[in-house]
Amino acid sequence: INILLTVLGWVPGSIHAVWAIAKHEERMARVQ
Repeated sequence: INILLTVLGWVPGSIHAVWAIAKHEERMARVQ
């Protein structure tokens, strides 16, 4: 159960991190 909770917590976190970085890169590219 503990591993399952870790995975369920980690997957959305990593997806959100990748999405946030992509959005930030997109914004930086638009500024330049």
